Amino acid sequence: MINSNYFGGLELTDSVALTTIAVTDVYEATSDTEICAGFCIANEHSSAVDVSVYRYDGSTDVLYWQKSIPANDTVIESDIPRWLRNNYKIKAQASVANVVTVTPTILIVSTNAANNS
Repeated sequence: MINSNYFGGLELTDSVALTTIAVTDVYEATSDTEICAGFCIANEHSSAVDVSVYRYDGSTDVLYWQKSIPANDTVIESDIPRWLRNNYKIKAQASVANVVTVTPTILIVSTNAANNS
């Protein structure tokens, strides 16, 4: 479950298969009003796989999550939201190619148009 104090909604995102052991783009923000609220990582391998998730800020990949995903298991993270700006990216890397899929959960934040007068 994702709880937030933001007015907006979730954006549907595609799952991204990590087909290489290189750092791979998973999602790219198209505005300054997006938050990566979490992600789902599925490991279809018969052994544990190390997975790292990064936020690219336009110049640097910053590691913000890393874990060994057990064999044939799925991990859902929703307690580490990261604000994204236009062209920021979420990237991921797995220690084994072709066995891990990453699905980000993106929250689109809308400005509150309520009149405070």
